Amino acid sequence: FGFHFDRNEQFTQLDLISGKRTPGRVTTQEKVFASFNQLRLGFNHEGKIAPYLVGFSTIGSAHDKDGEQILHQATPETAAGLSGVTMVPHQMHTTRPEARSCVECHRTPVTYGLGSSNFRLTREYGYAVTETGLHTIAFNTKDPGNTRAVGNIAIPGKPRTLAVRLDPVHARATHAYVGCEDGTLAIVGLRSPVLPIVISRQEGLVDPRRMLAQGGYLYVADGVGGVLIFDISEPTKPELLGALPTTDARALELNFPWLCVADGSGGLLTADISDPRKPRVLASVDLNAEDSRPNEAFDVRLLFQFSRLENSTADAIQRTRARNLAFVACGLDGVRIVDITDPELPVVLDSRAFRFNRGDVSSVAVNTVFDIGSAGGGLKSQERDYLYIHVTQGAQDNRQQRIYVYDVSNPERPRRVPGNPRVYGGTGKIVLFRAYNAPFLQHFVVAAGAGGIGTLLDVSKNQTGPSITATWEGISGLRDLVVEEFAFDRLQDERGNMIKDISHEDCRYLTREELLRVLGADIPVTPAEMGRYSQSRRRRRR
Repeated sequence: FGFHFDRNEQFTQLDLISGKRTPGRVTTQEKVFASFNQLRLGFNHEGKIAPYLVGFSTIGSAHDKDGEQILHQATPETAAGLSGVTMVPHQMHTTRPEARSCVECHRTPVTYGLGSSNFRLTREYGYAVTETGLHTIAFNTKDPGNTRAVGNIAIPGKPRTLAVRLDPVHARATHAYVGCEDGTLAIVGLRSPVLPIVISRQEGLVDPRRMLAQGGYLYVADGVGGVLIFDISEPTKPELLGALPTTDARALELNFPWLCVADGSGGLLTADISDPRKPRVLASVDLNAEDSRPNEAFDVRLLFQFSRLENSTADAIQRTRARNLAFVACGLDGVRIVDITDPELPVVLDSRAFRFNRGDVSSVAVNTVFDIGSAGGGLKSQERDYLYIHVTQGAQDNRQQRIYVYDVSNPERPRRVPGNPRVYGGTGKIVLFRAYNAPFLQHFVVAAGAGGIGTLLDVSKNQTGPSITATWEGISGLRDLVVEEFAFDRLQDERGNMIKDISHEDCRYLTREELLRVLGADIPVTPAEMGRYSQSRRRRRR
């Protein structure tokens, strides 16, 4: 997924037809993501639902005769103005009587091309805010430690958080939205990343904590002001569409048509935002129901776990359970994992594994990694899910900030990964960063720093634990950080607009109306889940 070619004019290559060496050498044996086990569906040319797989998702780089880079992992654009890094329907030849579970089709928009958190590639730039303004950061993907701030602009009102609107075809930032403590929203033009320009400012915020720009909408976790939803289809003129009352909205994550909100003392909220003008709460989760302590929900990240092969034999295939999970940073209460497969009746899983001796958890990140096994096969290659946790520990005069890693492939039995490196001067926020340096995809976690851009940890080899790669300097008092990312498996947006083209005639993705109908269908469940399902049905009837 992400087939990468590199043409270099410094070298020559043998022309097998003429038998002569010709200028330019092309290498084509590199793939950004070599594993693709999840399910994707759409309509084929017969108007029937079919599996969608990678067709020929190509990105390209090029160097001139002096070795200067002309293109860096450029993505193709079709005549229709859409991305050519696409997927197409396939006729599967490896069929069996066993089927995937119902939730893999009916409880996740990832299946229908709205994108996951996993198949994302960091581009050249990131953006950060301090109390004084917005800063542009240039990533050096060849040498990630050599990363520098290359532009900035002053923004009054004490910026606290930001979101970045990306061009869906090439994933370049076009606009930044900066939420300030004084209640203003600044709109910044990023046509030239090194020369950002404040286009306008508008009032309307109360206490902005976290923001997300996606699918033509801007979602704001506005503290006691609740969750605000803006229409940014006209990027420079955000229009407030709807508001969702909350206790103290600190962070949010979108899994359309569902939104999860880390609501401070209000716990975790799940909401239906299919109508952005009338968002509605589906459930409120008490994250400390076991001991009646007050809730502290500061951050939330979502991951839909597709089923994986497990204990398969020649006679039958057994798969792990598929489900939608929310990972919540709960301050002194550690981390809670909440099963939100039924967004109207979330279930808190046992979280005794995440106790950090009065450690304060402020931020989490989750990632799926394909761990490569040993050459002899003694250690199997395996797809795993990892949770990264920012924890502050120790007495007031000796506070230490560390990054912990857990294997949460089985969320009911999390497994601690060795190592918990210390990071310095952090602001409590961590961000995932994926860099493709042919032929390897590298996974990093950035612990945002108060005295610089942050500490970079390599988490590509999670079995041996994270390791500090570099400390990024150059920005003092960083408060929030967002990176440009190209989402390989995001084929359409929440409005039903195509992002990536389909080369096969008469093939298409589901419309927005079809998607909502499929995701809202009543589905059968296993006997073990029947009691919880019955409770959910009774709640719906009420």
